[in-house]
Amino acid sequence: MSTKTIRIFVTLLLVVSAALFAIGVAIERNSKHTEKHAALGVDYVLAADQHAGESAAHRAAEQKHPKSAAPTKSGHAPSEGKTGHRETGSESGHTGESAAQLTSEKKGERVFGIDIESPALVASAVAVSLLLAAALWLTGSILAPLALAGFALVAAIFDVREVFHQIDESRTNLTVIAAIVAALHLAVVTGALVLARRSGRTHSVSAAP
Repeated sequence: MSTKTIRIFVTLLLVVSAALFAIGVAIERNSKHTEKHAALGVDYVLAADQHAGESAAHRAAEQKHPKSAAPTKSGHAPSEGKTGHRETGSESGHTGESAAQLTSEKKGERVFGIDIESPALVASAVAVSLLLAAALWLTGSILAPLALAGFALVAAIFDVREVFHQIDESRTNLTVIAAIVAALHLAVVTGALVLARRSGRTHSVSAAP
């Protein structure tokens, strides 16, 4: 395979991987936004059902215990216990579960302490990919393919970590996208190292007396 063909191959891999990365982040953001609204809707329904149950219980208690107690000096009848709104164990437990779920989602958005869903990070990753692809064509230095190999290797590590994260979240579509991006980045590493090796040989031959 010629050097030009490998450059074309690596360039295409970079462009496709960058596009899939951006698409995957957009899908994940949209899915989390939808899940958040769905969770809020469930909380609202549960709260409404609970308040309805408490109101029914309150009415039943009033019917069971009519106003038989004599009023006090202040004009209010003594009560055995107020049946006002109380935060039940189920409600507090549900609230705690929601808070824990939000905390887990916030932690899940970070890979090795880096927020991979940050718009700035996504734009930077795509820009670096395109710049390194352009460097392969604009310069014959061995540094360009080596820098590309290093960048793609780091990206592949993040991609593999993201695959396991999406498996834990049971998101099949995002798991597949992350796995494809990881494979593309590993292929870029291989192609970039081949280009670096050929570039090194070319410089050695040209430098020979």
